[in-house]
Amino acid sequence: MTVSTVTVEIAGQLVNLTKGQGNVWTATMTAPSKSSGSHNGGVGPDIGTAAQSLGYYPAVVVATDTAGNSVSVDGTGSSELSQSARLKVEERTKPTISGLTPSSGAYVITSLPQIKFNIADSGSGLDASKVYVKIDSGSAVAVQASIASNLATGSVAYTVPSALSDGDHTVTVYCYDLDGNKSNEMSTTFKVDTVDPSLVVTAPTTGSITNVASCTVTGTTNDVTSSPVSIAITLNGTDQGAVTVNSGAFSKAITLAEGSNTIVVTATDSAGRTTSQTVTVTLDTQAPVITAISLTPNPADGGATITISVTVTDS
Repeated sequence: MTVSTVTVEIAGQLVNLTKGQGNVWTATMTAPSKSSGSHNGGVGPDIGTAAQSLGYYPAVVVATDTAGNSVSVDGTGSSELSQSARLKVEERTKPTISGLTPSSGAYVITSLPQIKFNIADSGSGLDASKVYVKIDSGSAVAVQASIASNLATGSVAYTVPSALSDGDHTVTVYCYDLDGNKSNEMSTTFKVDTVDPSLVVTAPTTGSITNVASCTVTGTTNDVTSSPVSIAITLNGTDQGAVTVNSGAFSKAITLAEGSNTIVVTATDSAGRTTSQTVTVTLDTQAPVITAISLTPNPADGGATITISVTVTDS
């Protein structure tokens, strides 16, 4: 007897093979479009139905001779021949990254910021061992990711292990799925600022006493990393309104209240860091009161020494 037909079925697709030289039969077919999940035992967000929980698409090969006798090999079997009838398919859709923080242009007030981002994959599933963070010109390092059980989504919260210097820093992140597809790289550039702004109040001087209610608060401020710096002034707990800062110098006219006055000047840089200085000034517009004058002796002899006594009070 001779072989009359050979067929192969994979994922519901049946093809008839053509006899070639010798005893070899061949055909072509289109591979399933979905991943077989071969790197994770057939588990993933979009594994082909026939490959789920297997990690491969089993082929069923049937050969029939002219007498009607047939033999089959099923890829789900345990024999070496069955194992050769297992098709592994890898999809080619990239995983994605979103929600990278700190965002570009952001200010960070710690030298050990936390890098956060989300990852997702719609095919073979995320590879938790291949999620990377690169800081500035350093080497990319693999970081821990929290991956959902279906391998479709994940998140990263990575705290920078070594203190970053003040100034601009660029972080680049990327990941892979289980079929080896690399996501597009996502980058963010932010500024680290760990130093409070400088602040010098030049007038008025703390502890001063004046009889003029009009007072001008003046001083200078600066921040090397996070300029410009804004100035806020309160008088006895009340905000005194907008303060103009010109090349680091500021001045603000205020009106003192009778008695003790507390002036608080606060400098805030673009990163939100603050420096405050408190000045106390006393306004006294009440003239002293003379309540008694005594000249002794009175009358006095010409050329004699007299004693003058004046009683004065001041509130």
